[in-house]
Amino acid sequence: WCDALSGELPVLELQTDYPRPAVFTSNGANVPVSVDASTTTALANVCRECSVTMMRGVLAMWAVLLGKHSGQEEVVVGVPYANRDHPAVQEVVGYFVNTLAVRVGGGASSLCYRELVMQANESVSKAVMHAVVPFVRVVEEVLPERDASRTPVFQTMFVYEEAGGWGGLSTLPRVRYAPVRPH
Repeated sequence: WCDALSGELPVLELQTDYPRPAVFTSNGANVPVSVDASTTTALANVCRECSVTMMRGVLAMWAVLLGKHSGQEEVVVGVPYANRDHPAVQEVVGYFVNTLAVRVGGGASSLCYRELVMQANESVSKAVMHAVVPFVRVVEEVLPERDASRTPVFQTMFVYEEAGGWGGLSTLPRVRYAPVRPH
């Protein structure tokens, strides 16, 4: 886990409407993004060719978008993970979600999109292998010194859900952007 997040972590540098405050606030908004049917079909074909899930393909697309707008080679994105891998908690009622920090190539990369999809797939797979480690512990290990004006480790969270919610009536993916709150 520490290897994947070792070295200097990229800080997402998107243009802002207002100057960044000296101390982080949770002011901001969610921005739901829907992907049209033709793009979804094309993305599904790439994911099928690469043997990856749509979530991982859309994560690669999100990383490209962030990289293009920031000019950065790679980004770190927070991803919620339903932490029910351990047999002891599979039958327990409750909310078991951990945050995974996933380091992915961005839009400034020279890789083709299929390579970015494969890289996102590998990065998520490595993060999932360590999903039992609480995110707060990851922060303590990889970033003991923090900048008070930013959230630690990542500055954007990627939440993937199929449109239509649990009913699965549509296969159009939605991405929700939200500023992350400090831990």
